[in-house]
Amino acid sequence: MLTVQIIINGLAMGASLALVSIGLTLIFSILRVTNFAHGVLYMLGAYTVVYLCGTLGWNYFTALAAAGLLLAACGVLLEVALFSRFHGRLLEGAVMALGVGLFVEAAAWIVFGGTPQSVGTPFPGVWNVGGIILHKHRIFVMLASAVLVGLLYLFVDYTRYGRAMRAMQQNAYAARLQGIDVTRISILTFGLGGALAGLAGGLMAPLQKMLPDMGAGPLLLAFVVIILGGMGSIGGALMAAIFIGMVQSVVISLWTPQLAVGVSFFLAMLILLVRPKGLFGHE
Repeated sequence: MLTVQIIINGLAMGASLALVSIGLTLIFSILRVTNFAHGVLYMLGAYTVVYLCGTLGWNYFTALAAAGLLLAACGVLLEVALFSRFHGRLLEGAVMALGVGLFVEAAAWIVFGGTPQSVGTPFPGVWNVGGIILHKHRIFVMLASAVLVGLLYLFVDYTRYGRAMRAMQQNAYAARLQGIDVTRISILTFGLGGALAGLAGGLMAPLQKMLPDMGAGPLLLAFVVIILGGMGSIGGALMAAIFIGMVQSVVISLWTPQLAVGVSFFLAMLILLVRPKGLFGHE
């Protein structure tokens, strides 16, 4: 029973982490921008749902969709106003992203304060199936994440814009010579990344107490995921996110939550010693 419970919890943890990680890996692999501000987009998605549901009385699902759209717009704004100047400039882009993340987080402490906030779920309670506890909202997070990842996969593989994104991922200069609007695809990439981070934050909002620094943990784990999964690989990021989710679940269930992130990084280091391109990257 405990093993099954750990697996279910691990899948739930990996589901939301996959959304954050896939958005981050798309931005890095296509634009060569190390977006350390991605964690605050996750945080803003959660707070958007809290505000729309708690203050304005919106339906949770409407608020979740609005969070995705709002954070997509934030991603577009970041690309147009700031990061368009830093494509391929890893150090300068990383410093800019760190600055943006720290500024937004500091502003969030001022606006939202230090009191933990929460929002109700449309799926309260649990199912007890033969002694296995299934949290209804966690099941919803898993299903919603699977749908979103599936839709993104179809978009990237079977649409004109998706093919353009893959062309830029391989060689941005050659893509430009082929007539691809690099500026438009860059904006689209940041918009998709922002939307995925915002949706992940909104999905997880009912499951945790929210503070302005809540994006730091998912951001750190997302970097582990994209390294293990192989840069730019949606499937690799998904599998690596599930793997890290399982690691987190095992450590939390059998040891202590305080060591979950540290153990994840330690295992990632060991794997990279053997496979520098990650578990699912190509040599």
